[in-house]
Amino acid sequence: MDYEERGTLNKLTAKINDVSKIFNDELNAKCATMGITPATRKILFYLSSKEPVNQLYIVNKTKLKAPTISVSLGRLEKKGLVRRETCDIDMRNIDVYLSDKGKEVDDEIKEYAEVIDEKMMKDITQEEIDTCMAVLDKLMVNILGEDYYYFYE
Repeated sequence: MDYEERGTLNKLTAKINDVSKIFNDELNAKCATMGITPATRKILFYLSSKEPVNQLYIVNKTKLKAPTISVSLGRLEKKGLVRRETCDIDMRNIDVYLSDKGKEVDDEIKEYAEVIDEKMMKDITQEEIDTCMAVLDKLMVNILGEDYYYFYE
């Protein structure tokens, strides 16, 4: 790869990172007004997509450390956003559920994320989105290999 190609690649990865950071900064600012940290936002996201979820699943999906998950779940539990129950099948596992209040908070966060999405996607065609998704999928497969499919399971 020559110097010019390397410069273009660096600009591409920098822009990908910038878009992600700007999106997350805006969403995190909204969440902060609700007393939700970035770590707890990730936990709420995974809980809302699949219930029940055990703590190990959350650790694997969020890439956060087990103690961080445990502390964050404790905070969410105190706020009444989640509940933890011992799994009936395997008493070593703790299942985590969103409470009704947790679902309301998660819905509010998702609604705000949609506002940001709409702002970002203004004047972007479906064809441009499809092309971008195809390129991003290739980048992810190049980085993660077969783990890519587990990552987005």
